[in-house]
Amino acid sequence: MAFLHKEGFYPVQILKALRRENLQGSLASVNRIIKKIQKTGSAENRPRSGRPTKLPADMKAFIEKQMRINDKATSIQIQKQLAKRGIFMNSSTVRRSRAKQGWTL
Repeated sequence: MAFLHKEGFYPVQILKALRRENLQGSLASVNRIIKKIQKTGSAENRPRSGRPTKLPADMKAFIEKQMRINDKATSIQIQKQLAKRGIFMNSSTVRRSRAKQGWTL
């Protein structure tokens, strides 16, 4: 979308191009992203204030890897594997991470 905007396309033209690619969106969302690009120079999400995540990226990757190995693994099983590596966290934290990554029953 940023490329189309830089090429001089109007928001309506960008929306039509997205729909040709079978992507959903609205004119309001296209306008909002264009304004964000004009203001910040990028469409990327900026850091926000608030509590940092409990799980660093490498732990999320470990949980993802364990789920790819055994997609029937429970959060308690993964919690025990993390504990063997010296990382102690609640099974509900593991469960939330799995759900955010798309691993559901």
